[in-house]
Amino acid sequence: MPKVTFRDFLRSALTLRMLALFLGLVVVAGVCIRLGSWQLDRASERAEQKLAAEAAAEANMEPQPLNSILKPGQTFVGAAENQRITITGEYEAADQVLVPNRILDGDAGFGVLTPLRVGDAVLPVLRGWIADPTQELDPPTGEVTIVGVLRPSEGMEPQQVPEGQVSRIASADLVNRWGGPIWTGYVLLEGSDPAQLPAADGGPHLLPLPEPEDAGLNLQNLAYAFEWWIFGGFFTMLWIRSVRDHARRRKEIAGGPSDPHSNGEPPTGSGTPEGSGSLADSAPSQDSGSPADSESAAGSAPMDAANAASSRPIEVREVSS
Repeated sequence: MPKVTFRDFLRSALTLRMLALFLGLVVVAGVCIRLGSWQLDRASERAEQKLAAEAAAEANMEPQPLNSILKPGQTFVGAAENQRITITGEYEAADQVLVPNRILDGDAGFGVLTPLRVGDAVLPVLRGWIADPTQELDPPTGEVTIVGVLRPSEGMEPQQVPEGQVSRIASADLVNRWGGPIWTGYVLLEGSDPAQLPAADGGPHLLPLPEPEDAGLNLQNLAYAFEWWIFGGFFTMLWIRSVRDHARRRKEIAGGPSDPHSNGEPPTGSGTPEGSGSLADSAPSQDSGSPADSESAAGSAPMDAANAASSRPIEVREVSS
């Protein structure tokens, strides 16, 4: 296998075929690198989302009337998430439900979800967390003004739960229980007037704002970024390998090291391609062999002639007198 020098590599790289392949692979590698950068940006954006959510929850801003941010039945928009709101209505204790698998300080328990009737509309209010589902949890009676953080409705999850429980806080499911119109989000309670029973006296514990599931520098996004960059490097190495193989084939066709002035192509008008053969190649060589062999052949020629003569039959003719 002929060795490919840098000069041979450069000649092959500058051919039209390899240049076209190079341009195509540059486009593909560029797309891979760009996608990797985009995944890295997504990982950073998630960290910023977490900080923004915490800042919105901890900001000491005045709560806004809920109807000025979101109305019943209106599609929930991202700008409404984690906004501090206030609204007045009446709790409907008879329709209160529990939400299992809610975590507080590492302990699994139940969320207390109570409908707040506001005119003819209903608002889900997550009043807090309990560990024992048999605990008495009567909400304040009469007209109540609540303050809390607006959260988006959770997706529905088909799961069997006991009577009086729901697997998720999903408005699409709760409207079948409580009727409508219903808000497409729920309120994470911070306080109310009149106040509900404090946790120290057996009431529910107020829940903190949940951390966004996609917050932080996500390892999945980082893995995607590195995968795209590896793909880009693979296409670059593929081009280098293709050029090297092309240069090696050119040298094999040329029959050895390429002439500096021939650009690696076989010389024109000087013979036939390798392996095709020629009349000269098919004819035996006249000057093949060594001088000793020629001398031996010359010396044996008379002997061969004598043997041939002795082996011929003798012809006898009658001579007439």
